Amino acid sequence: RRSIAAMRAGKFDEAVAALDELVVLRSRDSAYWVQRAFCKRPLKDFAGALADAQQALAIKENDASVWEFVGSISREYALWPGRPLSAPTQLSPPLVDLLTPGKRPPT
Repeated sequence: RRSIAAMRAGKFDEAVAALDELVVLRSRDSAYWVQRAFCKRPLKDFAGALADAQQALAIKENDASVWEFVGSISREYALWPGRPLSAPTQLSPPLVDLLTPGKRPPT
């Protein structure tokens, strides 16, 4: 698989391109959405990574590892100096809720 080889080589832009095709072909497979989110993170595409993670959660809402990933990337994104000031309003409601203190993922 091109996406895995690119990820292992640290070529995250190539991995994202390969995963772009896979999420279209296998849109109900949360693993591809998670992999693409993971690859967008080192590219500093935090909003894209969060959107992909949210799509994975829409498919498999009780996946604790995805919730953990969303939490870690949300913290990193919140601390990133290049984050647009309007970014939190651009996120969909479940992710905005996650960024709100006191909110917890479903159990």
